[in-house]
Amino acid sequence: MTFVPSNEEMYFLVPRPEVDKTFGIFTPFRGFLDALDDKINHKETRTNHGAVMWRGYPVGLLIGFGLMPVLQRLAQKHEQSFITLADQSRLMAVADPLIQAGLVLRYNSMQEAAEDFVRRVIDSTDHFLSLGWRPGMTLSAAAFEEWEKTAIDQLARREIAKQRGQASGETFVAGIVWQRSVALFFRDLIVASQEKAKSWFLKIQELKTRVSPVRCGRTFLPLTVQSVQHLASKARRLEPDFSKLQVNVDLYNEMWWREFFSGTERILHHHDLWLQALEALPLRSCRIARSAVEEGEMGDSVRGPSSFVEAWFTTQALLALLGRPLSAVVSVRVYEYAQGLQILSRFERNEAVSRVMDRIALLAPGISETLKEVIRDHLYDLLKEMSQWDKRPTIDMQAKVFLDARYGEIIISPREALDYAIGNDVVLSMQIPRGTRNRAEMYKNIAEALPWEEVDAATMHAMIKEGAIPLVMIARGLARIPLERRGPCLDTFLSFIMVDKEILRTLIDDRTLTLTGNLVERFLDFLSANDLKNWIARLIPKNSKSLEDVRGQVHLVLKALMRLPLQDVHELLDNPRNRQWWAQEVFGELYDKQGFDHLDISLPVWRTFVLEVMGEDRWIRFMLTGTVLERETTTYVSLILKFADDYRAPWDRLHIPLMSELDWSFIFEKEGDDLAEIFRQYAEEDILAWAHADEPLEVFADRLRLFLDNRAGYYVRFGTTPPTPFDEE
Repeated sequence: MTFVPSNEEMYFLVPRPEVDKTFGIFTPFRGFLDALDDKINHKETRTNHGAVMWRGYPVGLLIGFGLMPVLQRLAQKHEQSFITLADQSRLMAVADPLIQAGLVLRYNSMQEAAEDFVRRVIDSTDHFLSLGWRPGMTLSAAAFEEWEKTAIDQLARREIAKQRGQASGETFVAGIVWQRSVALFFRDLIVASQEKAKSWFLKIQELKTRVSPVRCGRTFLPLTVQSVQHLASKARRLEPDFSKLQVNVDLYNEMWWREFFSGTERILHHHDLWLQALEALPLRSCRIARSAVEEGEMGDSVRGPSSFVEAWFTTQALLALLGRPLSAVVSVRVYEYAQGLQILSRFERNEAVSRVMDRIALLAPGISETLKEVIRDHLYDLLKEMSQWDKRPTIDMQAKVFLDARYGEIIISPREALDYAIGNDVVLSMQIPRGTRNRAEMYKNIAEALPWEEVDAATMHAMIKEGAIPLVMIARGLARIPLERRGPCLDTFLSFIMVDKEILRTLIDDRTLTLTGNLVERFLDFLSANDLKNWIARLIPKNSKSLEDVRGQVHLVLKALMRLPLQDVHELLDNPRNRQWWAQEVFGELYDKQGFDHLDISLPVWRTFVLEVMGEDRWIRFMLTGTVLERETTTYVSLILKFADDYRAPWDRLHIPLMSELDWSFIFEKEGDDLAEIFRQYAEEDILAWAHADEPLEVFADRLRLFLDNRAGYYVRFGTTPPTPFDEE
């Protein structure tokens, strides 16, 4: 039987992409195939005692048949379908990077890989064919491996002899001859990749166990930010990845793969040495200043560095540059931070590294030269980074060094403060301490750093909604907002918060808030006696001749007045310039019970206030003043009576109920002789003088003369008894 496959029938399960040459990407597998072509295609004929004859080697066919059982086993192991051509292509996409990696791991070059393939596949198959093996007969993997490893073919001879030259499998497919040996070749490539991945995972896990957190006060800091965890993704590249959907999704050349392995090994080795160096340093025996690391408001968050080792090295570097003696406490003050960086800027890099290494040698005298070199390299990069640091004590500083500082000493930039206030910050929010005093100091620092000149109503609303800064500090900041924007910001603030006594006090003391009637009514219970007194004083016009109508606020004025201490009440009421305002604009609303009800003033409470605080004499004078002023300006100058009710009885008859237009017995809570005594004791002229006590004497003399003349003329015209009621003329 003669089998001569056509070269046109050769195929590759993993095709040679045309883009390889375009972009210069020669993957290890591509290089392996090219080297294999060079080695076997010059051979003209192979024979099995005349039973089988072929010209050349169908490389694609060999590899395709050999990969099929490998892919099938991979599918079974990971419970993947292996039925359709699409399934097979998908499995090849999974196996492709493992094969690429395996070629680089097992061989120094792709020529070496091709030579090994020829030895393990071509030459071994030729040898077995010479022993009588032919397509359709079976040989175990053990037989192949015995020959490959020891050049002994006893097992192969026995298996071939057992079959007595009878082929039980397919005999018409030439590729089946090499399938077992090709499968073993590629199996070893995949196993090499997976074993490398396993070794990396084990090393990563072992290194991770050596990186335990360091306790600092009530919290823990990660030992170091240098981690090998990211290498897990590299290890996973060497494991089956069933997310790939097509062959050669990523093309990497042989050089890339070799650098991938050597680079990963270097990182693992360096990290191992780095941890050895850390284990040789007195890290866990040192003490950290209490204020340098503090458990944050968010529990796991802390005020302080993101890792222990990096902060330890930067702190030791600053202490070395400052020439500080060794100490069990590792920390620097704010001024030392700035001084240390200033000194660093004057040193050459190598000189600075030497000074820090001298300190390290004193801290860990027995450390090996290898580990010193690791530390020296780390310090060189660290000091280069430190030379770029801001020499001001900013918030970032806390994450870089063990800083023994008060929260008020740290400089927070306006942008950092604003981002924190409106919820756009991450770093600063991690630095808020739990301690009440420290937190208040930090909040104060942030509030002072805020660019209040940029705050508008929308920003104010965002700050209130976020709730990051205490409201009382926002209230204090309102005073720093420009006047043109302060009003809308204040309105927003008052609209969206529950104002308490402290906030209101802040707004008033900072003169951010000017009390109005509406605000007094809203916050009456929070206002101090001084606030209420000042508000009332502002309502009183400076010119008594132009009285201000405050009838819409009379109830508030009276309620505020009743909350004042005796001295303040007397001060407000006894000013001669204010008497007419009080008599006409305020107390003039209290001439009957309806007035008290309308103003929501409790009559018993008012009576008590009059007796115990205001004084009955003042109350009588103010109420009589209203009547006297009306007579002076209106009644006594009238030439006609339009209505009978317009008549006003003489002063000495006002106590008679039917003679007065007002219920004086209700007003003064007196009747009969007691009420009459009031009008005898407080003469009309005396009340007029009391009401105009702020006038110069000569001016009042003219006023009094005119008043008396008008009064006399009035009673001459209209008599001293009320007229009979009459209709309007």
